[in-house]
Amino acid sequence: MLLLVSCLLPAQSPEPDAQSPSPSAPPLATGTVTGHVYLGDSHLPARMAMVTLLPVVRPQMANGLQVDYFNSSAKEAKSPDEEPSAPTQLDGSFTFRGIPPGKYYVLAETPGYISPIHLPCGMVAALSKEDEDSLSTLLPAFTIVANRATNVEIVLPKGAAISGRVRFDDGERYSEASVVVLHKDKSGKWARYETGRDWRLEDSDDRGNFRIAGLPAGEYLLKVSLEYSNNNDGIDIYYGDVTRLKDAKSIKVKEGEESVGNNIEVPLGKLHSVSGTVVSAETGEMVMAEFVELHDADDDSPVAHASAIEGRGEFRFPYVPEGEYTLKVSGLIMDLHGNGVKPAREYLDASQLIIVHGETSSVTIKVKPKPVPVAAQ
Repeated sequence: MLLLVSCLLPAQSPEPDAQSPSPSAPPLATGTVTGHVYLGDSHLPARMAMVTLLPVVRPQMANGLQVDYFNSSAKEAKSPDEEPSAPTQLDGSFTFRGIPPGKYYVLAETPGYISPIHLPCGMVAALSKEDEDSLSTLLPAFTIVANRATNVEIVLPKGAAISGRVRFDDGERYSEASVVVLHKDKSGKWARYETGRDWRLEDSDDRGNFRIAGLPAGEYLLKVSLEYSNNNDGIDIYYGDVTRLKDAKSIKVKEGEESVGNNIEVPLGKLHSVSGTVVSAETGEMVMAEFVELHDADDDSPVAHASAIEGRGEFRFPYVPEGEYTLKVSGLIMDLHGNGVKPAREYLDASQLIIVHGETSSVTIKVKPKPVPVAAQ
């Protein structure tokens, strides 16, 4: 009888009120990260340097929630790629509280000094595979333990700098010119070297002067893009005052070296217009083309394109460097006698070699019609 009562009592006990609040989960135990950032050349504090914590294992999203690194409470995620980031104080110190336990990298950046990677605005989504590899090879990982403080000291090495001036060949300065630094990637190809956050501007000033700092020792190229229309049409000018990558002069810098006098001159006197028409090889009538492009005759790299084909099959490139090119016509090509909706006749892509030494007009490129299917004849 006693056994029966003991079995029935739990079943007869009142059910908990469905509206009563459930007990809250205990707060997550977290740790603290403190430290200082110093300048390698002067050994002074790196004031207002940007410090970012990067977990070795990225936190995963779960039901739209992620961990807030600053107060360790679950919240609606605004971006899964944001990491805790803050500037150092005037003594170079920094502190991060409420950090979940685990392994982390600490990344510090300040203008003119070398950082293993450059993290635009603290967004991990911007990291390339090369950056990810650099984290594990160039930054030590440290472990944050719950209810304990971890101290980290960082010394930033002084980077090299390349400076110069951009101007046109008539002596006028080129202000607000975007100066791009190129270096060789792992495959040996020249690629843009990202010089860091938004506050590391690469544009020339009102006198055309530029200075790009924080570069590791190595070999670099400089490039300026000359844009001459609202459609981003333009040409590239490389250090050495040339328009082709293969002819550019490289600049080699040592650790912390200041390389000056690297001037770039835009050779306006060697830029010429190229214009002409696309015509039918059968009838000699002008044909409208969707794309007309100039490619380097040596490596077939694109140089310029006619963004707006003028009426009646005419085209014009306003600024073309001297040299040999392949003129290519591609895309939808239609007979002008079509109704503007469905082409009356389609034509094959075509190309021809042209040599530019001065103003080049009356270029004629002939296109052949595509064979008409037997069923359509």
